[in-house]
Amino acid sequence: MDALTSLIGNQSLLKIFKTEQIIHDIVATIDNLPGPRAPMSVMPVEPARGKFIIEKTKGTIGIDQQNAIRYTPYVRLAESLDAKKLVELYVRLYPLFQQSYEELGYPGKYFNDRLMVAIDDLLAAPEFSKQIKLEQPKYYYQYADPDIESLSIGQRILVRIGIDNEMLIKNKIREIKQELIHHMHKIGTSDVR
Repeated sequence: MDALTSLIGNQSLLKIFKTEQIIHDIVATIDNLPGPRAPMSVMPVEPARGKFIIEKTKGTIGIDQQNAIRYTPYVRLAESLDAKKLVELYVRLYPLFQQSYEELGYPGKYFNDRLMVAIDDLLAAPEFSKQIKLEQPKYYYQYADPDIESLSIGQRILVRIGIDNEMLIKNKIREIKQELIHHMHKIGTSDVR
């Protein structure tokens, strides 16, 4: 927790995190992001506050633009991160990330490889400037467009948080990816494997 505090610095942003089992939760979430779903129970952050906001017009349901405000603390957190310091912390703690990944059922595979898959998947998320249509077949809403609904959970999350937030998050992810690549070239990939 001390490492997280020194990385973020802002006490109010730290409240977003679930600190118990944080390494495990980060690993499980990153492993799930390129897939179809990610259980809230393993997310390393608390759920967004407030109710999911929809807009109903002319018989259609869409994500209300005001919904993006719910994600402001997460975007502020991402923007506050120093990518270089984050990667340095990641490399320092990598043995714990790797151990947790193996405990998830991936002996002999490298967590760093899965992290890069998740990063690339997030960066490939489509960007929609128009309102996204929804449907509600049961209790929960889902995207009306089957192409959007079939995206990975990580990409669907980025679509849900709104285009402006998505762009800010993607910019930070690009910074982190560049730092990871730079660090791997600088020291050799064996140090993060």
